[in-house]
Amino acid sequence: MISFDHLFIQTQAIDSRSPNIDDLACVRHRHKNMTSKTVTKLEIQATSEAVWSYVTDFSKAAQWMTGVQSLVRLDEGDIGRGSHLHLMSGGRLREVTVSYWQTGKCFALTAELGDVRTTFTYRIENVAEISSLELSIECSFSGLKQFLAPLIRWLIHRRGAKQLPNVKSQLERL
Repeated sequence: MISFDHLFIQTQAIDSRSPNIDDLACVRHRHKNMTSKTVTKLEIQATSEAVWSYVTDFSKAAQWMTGVQSLVRLDEGDIGRGSHLHLMSGGRLREVTVSYWQTGKCFALTAELGDVRTTFTYRIENVAEISSLELSIECSFSGLKQFLAPLIRWLIHRRGAKQLPNVKSQLERL
């Protein structure tokens, strides 16, 4: 049985008091860039080196990233912060940037689509032959997309929640 813990979901909230002019200005400011974050963690029967090697082999992304047909690196040389990739998902090509890279430990992929910015951060920890893989998904919304934020957030987090069990099943099969 696959089990994973949803550690927290955090969203910005509006003050529930009766609004006055100052409160309305504050609400507009808070909603200018709505953010939500979900963190999921899963243990995998594999070394951290094996987990790192698998999740950073972007040619295998379609095997574990739900809805992704391909993830292709665009630049050459050592991969790291600032590297660019093309992600094919749902028949659409999107540009993704490596926004954080700590070899063997953690990396983050960020995509911006209009008023929606999403960052997937993967962290790996190891104890003996068991690794812990953590996925943090952070979504930011601005402009008119903030009104669709609950639906967009739900879709992104629903797809993201399947990633860790997919990695686990692929690695424990080897």
